[in-house]
Amino acid sequence: MVKFSKTLHVAASRSRCFELLRDWSRASSWDPAIVESSRQAGQPADAFGAGTKWLIMFKPSPDAKPMSVDYTTTKFEVEEAKSTLVFSGNATFVRSVDTLELTDAPAADGTPGTDVNYTADVRLRYLLAPFSFTLQGKMDEMAEPAMEGLQKFCDKNLL
Repeated sequence: MVKFSKTLHVAASRSRCFELLRDWSRASSWDPAIVESSRQAGQPADAFGAGTKWLIMFKPSPDAKPMSVDYTTTKFEVEEAKSTLVFSGNATFVRSVDTLELTDAPAADGTPGTDVNYTADVRLRYLLAPFSFTLQGKMDEMAEPAMEGLQKFCDKNLL
């Protein structure tokens, strides 16, 4: 298993952040390794909850061929103190679980704010599973540009 986690702060309410981030088809807008993201065919245009299926075309490096990853929203939960989105992705030899936990984090003056904790858990599948640790370097290399992109995307669309 390879894991990456980072918390971003967004100067917007948790409900507005959740509304923006629940749509996994927007992932290509902020993650440079995703060349295309869309809702899978046959999904209602307004579907976002658990069970919604997404197609992500992922390119781990500029010289790599894009890889298709089928994602499903597996958790879509709004609670009093926290909101959680979980997207589980499967490709031929890789599995990824992307978790976004949103918590209220207002500024000292009461202005709305949200902490977005993003965690990616990636592992190889089948006989390759014991070698998942080899992905750590690539994960570290790709994670920071994705998090920078996510911060800019949230700031642009929520402020």
